[in-house]
Order: sequence, then structure tokens, then C-alpha cells
Amino acid sequence: MTVKGLLILFTIFALSSNLKFTVISQGLTNKIPSFNNLVVKNQEELKRVWDSLGIVDEVPTIDFKKELVIVIVPRGRTESAVEVSTLEQKTNTVEVRYLVRPMLTDSKTYSGLNSPYLIAKLFPTDPQNLNVKFIEDLPKPPIPEGTSIGRLPVDASVLKQYGNNKISQYFPLDRGNVWTYRVESKGKAHDETYSILSVSQDGWSIFDNFFGQKTIALRIDPFGTIFITSDKGTRTFYNLDIQHSYKHSEFITLAGKFDDLMVVTVPGGDKFWFKDVYAKGVGLIYHEHNSPKGLVKYTLINAEVRGKKYP
Repeated sequence: MTVKGLLILFTIFALSSNLKFTVISQGLTNKIPSFNNLVVKNQEELKRVWDSLGIVDEVPTIDFKKELVIVIVPRGRTESAVEVSTLEQKTNTVEVRYLVRPMLTDSKTYSGLNSPYLIAKLFPTDPQNLNVKFIEDLPKPPIPEGTSIGRLPVDASVLKQYGNNKISQYFPLDRGNVWTYRVESKGKAHDETYSILSVSQDGWSIFDNFFGQKTIALRIDPFGTIFITSDKGTRTFYNLDIQHSYKHSEFITLAGKFDDLMVVTVPGGDKFWFKDVYAKGVGLIYHEHNSPKGLVKYTLINAEVRGKKYP
């Protein structure tokens, strides 16, 4: 089942003398396709995409000698809408930047629907030789101009306007938050401290260092997806293989005893395995990973989060 036509724009963008863009279908589907973002260059491929998404409307006829079709399906997002924010042509490559936003409507209306999707066509001069690069932009949180998120709860509540999702309660990313861990590996131990130096206008929490890496920033989008960015680019903090659960059970560290937990794990394997334990309002309190290099553990020994000290 697919609900489409809810968000149809049929907007045409004239980007240059030889490139235009128009949305031909947009909506939500409860089918999970095997693809994310792709470029369609013939009618047969378009028909397969139509069937994969379960779209009930007739497949439009595209002149693939002059046009190509782009398909955007952000997997793992529910009750949301995808929109193209900008298009930029660089010689024979078009950069398609898009956003995924939560739907501002009663979620019961779309119960059972999973993936948002958008299908659009580009009509450049030479579609068969045109490359397309998809780039997901992150919605900016409503941080007031000229201010930053501080360590006090009254300032931290600004984040609630943005996401107010469950994961953000277990991973507070406010300026001034500090965590110190006891790191154990190969029979040796040392302490490491990480702190958030600032929060950028577009919502990135910038760390002084983060698990041995510099120039690291993190943010959480309205769907609870954690993103990390560095000089190597932007990606999701966890991949699709993770399993996370919320538990009311005790976990004791030198920083205190915590009983409202979010536990994130990756299923066991021969190459790599890890577990993260977060405490509500505190952040990461325990991490361990086991790889061919051996077992490494990080245990919280003290912290200051939103002005409160642990222990």
C-alpha cells in the first residue's frame, strides 16, 4: 500500500538554460524497497521502481532521450517527507541535495506507513552522460540567532523544540558537558576526558576530542538519528545493523548508579562487536568493543552534564 499525492508538489525548477527539475510522484509507502537513491534511465527500470514502491497511479511516460528520473528513498525514516532543497550542475555531474522532515500531522493518519519517497525527473541536454550525486542535508534546529545552547537546563531545553525525541534524552549534546572515562585495554588502564566546546548555529555539538579523534561534531535529527561529522565527511553515528533497547535496570559505575538506560549493540560476529550503554540525562556511561585487536572498555568515572555533577 502506498499513500501518494499527499505531498505532491509538481514544482518545476529552472536551474539553468539546459537543466530543469520536476517532481512526478511523492508520498509514503509501507513497502521497503531494496534500493535507497538511484537514477533511472529507461522506462522498464521506472516500471520496476513503481512496482517496488507500490504506487497505484499509472507509470508516466518519460522521454529518456532527453530526460532522466531520480528516486530518493531515505530508508529507516517513518512518518516523514523528503524534499529536494537544491540542485547544482557541475559539468557532467548534478548534485541533488535533499532534506527529510517529520510530518506535521497526526501520526495515526499514516499508521503502518514506513518510507517516504520522492520521484522526479531532470531534463538536461544529454541525460545518458549525466552523473547524479545525492547528498542528504540535515534540517537546522531552531537555535535563536546570536545564541548558543548552554550547560544550564533552561538553555538545554532549546533542544526540545528541535527533536524532543527519545534518543536525545540519553545523549545530551549541550555546550559545557564533560565526561571522563576509565579506559581498559590489554591489562592497562588510563583516563580520557571529552567535552563539548560549543554548539554551532546549525546545531552541531563540537567536541575538543572524541574517542581519540579531533575535529569531531555530533547532532541528533528529529527522527533520533545521530550524525557525526569530521574532516572526512558526514555520516550516521550508528549503521543499520544496530539494535537498541530501553531498560529499567541498574548499571553501576564510579560515577554513580543508573537505572534508566538505553543499550545499543551490534550483533556478534567474527570481525567486530560492540555495546554502548547510555543513561537518561547523562549520556554514555559504558562502552566496550571486541575486535581482532582485543577487548576495550570505557567506563564513566565522573561527569558534569547540564550543570549537574556525577558522582
